[in-house]
Amino acid sequence: MSEHHSANSSRLFLYSGLFLVFLALVTLPIRMMIQAQPGDFDYYGVGWLFAPVIGTWGLASIVLGIMESSLSRKETLACLLPVFTLIYVGLAFASWMVMNNAMNWFWRLYFGFIFFPFLIGHTAAFFYFTKKEKLARILKNTQTRTYVFIALVAVPLLYTVAFLYLFSLFT
Repeated sequence: MSEHHSANSSRLFLYSGLFLVFLALVTLPIRMMIQAQPGDFDYYGVGWLFAPVIGTWGLASIVLGIMESSLSRKETLACLLPVFTLIYVGLAFASWMVMNNAMNWFWRLYFGFIFFPFLIGHTAAFFYFTKKEKLARILKNTQTRTYVFIALVAVPLLYTVAFLYLFSLFT
């Protein structure tokens, strides 16, 4: 399959979203060794700090994949309800972390990384249910699809790499 055809595949967003959700589930139990005192090492679970970010971006990609499918509006709505429920759970978790940790800058950034896929999913759903032709026209453009795909995959993965690098640097 050539690059042009793979970029225009109707399953591109669905498969990338499923991959990101699977990656989030795999990375959730990650633990890193931290030296608490000289000679004393503890293992700290850090997967929960970036797995929800990967998962919510994956869910936003799944939303776009569902929008591109050939399902009826009723079936699309039935598929979107559990996906948006999971996005809301991630958003509630991030909100709780921001409030629980005294509005620390890291948790605000964390909330932002979970809030943006929420906006992407709801904007796509709004256009799907009100202006489906406009959404189809936007997503037909190969250049737009490529940029959206890169953003949906690269943002959570770059966040994870940067987080793990900084965490290992300062511990």
